[in-house]
Amino acid sequence: MSRSRGPARSVRRLSAVLTAAVVAFGASAVWASAAHADDTLDRAARALRDGGGLWVEDGAEGLDPQSREMIDARLAGAHGPVRVALTASGDPSETVRALAEEIGEPGVYVALTEERGITGDTTLHVSWENVDTGVDDGALEEHLSYGPGGIEGQLMSLPELLGDDLLGEVGDAARTQTVYVHPAVRAGLPGFDADAVTGLYADVPGVRIAVLPTSVREEEELAEALLAPLGDDGVALLAFWEHGRFTLVPAAGPEATDPADLASALFSAGTGPDELAATLTEFAPMVEGDVVAAARAGLREGHLYVHPLLVDDLAEEERRRLDSELAGLASPVRIAVLPARAVEFEVRREEGSVDDGLARRVAGEGDDPVVLLTVDGRGRVWDRLTHGEPPGGVGEDGIFSLSTAVEVGYTPDSLDASLTELVGLLGEQEPAPPAGGGEGPGWPVLAVIAGGLLSPLLVLSTVLVLVNSRAAARRRREEADDAEIMARLRAEEAERVEAIRAENDRLITDLGEGLAGAASPVVDPASVFEEHLRGYEELKRDNRDAHDIDAIVAVRDRARAALAGLAEWDRRQEEGA
Repeated sequence: MSRSRGPARSVRRLSAVLTAAVVAFGASAVWASAAHADDTLDRAARALRDGGGLWVEDGAEGLDPQSREMIDARLAGAHGPVRVALTASGDPSETVRALAEEIGEPGVYVALTEERGITGDTTLHVSWENVDTGVDDGALEEHLSYGPGGIEGQLMSLPELLGDDLLGEVGDAARTQTVYVHPAVRAGLPGFDADAVTGLYADVPGVRIAVLPTSVREEEELAEALLAPLGDDGVALLAFWEHGRFTLVPAAGPEATDPADLASALFSAGTGPDELAATLTEFAPMVEGDVVAAARAGLREGHLYVHPLLVDDLAEEERRRLDSELAGLASPVRIAVLPARAVEFEVRREEGSVDDGLARRVAGEGDDPVVLLTVDGRGRVWDRLTHGEPPGGVGEDGIFSLSTAVEVGYTPDSLDASLTELVGLLGEQEPAPPAGGGEGPGWPVLAVIAGGLLSPLLVLSTVLVLVNSRAAARRRREEADDAEIMARLRAEEAERVEAIRAENDRLITDLGEGLAGAASPVVDPASVFEEHLRGYEELKRDNRDAHDIDAIVAVRDRARAALAGLAEWDRRQEEGA
């Protein structure tokens, strides 16, 4: 029995040791957690003691980088102090209470704490304290629960609840500035060159642009403030930061372009933090209008016309050199370069299409062949259209058609390189055969034929040999260059597919957010709403799997139609409620 009790006593002693260790570890963990919380609170209080702003604990990942900078700048410049602390862990209600007590100053205090789910998604928990601001607690609760733009937008627009007058700022700016970029946006987008955009609009009268953080103000109010200094033909564009992107809202006076048309044209425009400058660049020629007529007039005066509101890599000295070379060609060719979105906007309003017929319109009454290139706001070459052919062909031995030569010289990211290569190919063309049947290069035998030294049958056979030889040489050169041309075309299509896929991702995300907040079934049965949900899932799958331009454009059209269908669903349910 002594042996049986020995092990039992050993087990009890081990259990006692483990229990003591667990208690000691638990106490140590609690102490470490409390010490970490105290350290976090101390650092947050030091950072926020002197005024409003956003303090972010090391390791906290909530809020995108641009929104963090915008929130901090917006709160730091607010009239009523708003102090926000973003922590990686802890209880936000305890953090905000301790922070308010530690600083001891009037203002709104907000604590955000991250919680990472098992799938890696991060949820932000929010708690706030209102210390002697005079603002109703109910208004704060509603704003921080249901305000615009998610938690980022709610924090950015919180100063407006405390008396900041964003509407007044916009109205004052509209009287003296064409483009107003709010200081908070400048802080969040240090690479955004507001001065360059402003300079672009110097010669575009009757337009105002405001780039703003999220606001509690109605879009209509802000648009009216922008349009106030302008006449009935004035145009305005609001860009609000929401959910890590800009929302674009055009507005116009009664005699100006229909803002619905502008909104449709801007629907696919880039609105990310690195895309705004390009989009505003594209908007300027849209507002100015008449880009096709301007090109036609420009080509009457010169051989190379580049729209003055384009932003590209072609220097003025190089433009003049290329214009001179085009004018000196044996068979002159004229080239027009226009802003892509403005061209599409103008042509679609006229119920036309961007195709070679547009190049014919640009050519007007002129006899020379015309090349029309369009360039987007990032300086990338998009559409490449032609009208007419040089009589002697293009390139050595005239092996290329004009449209093929454009593709051979095409460099997607450089207008300079595209034009330089194309003009170089045009410079290699043979002179056109002289009018009136005189002797021309490559055709000396025709002089003999004209002298009557050969029989009619020999004349015919000689002409056929020459024509066939020339055609065979042209075919051989074209086949040799086929692989290179097709590779360029495939690369271009792949680039456009990925650009449209990214656009589709944004549309599908908007659709998902719209479905999440859609009106409850009142007029239509729930089964109809389930069709919207199924369509959403199909769009996500099809956008991922589409690999050619036709398929990806079809997804874009369906996504736009789905958004319109969801808006109609909401309208019907709300009217029937």
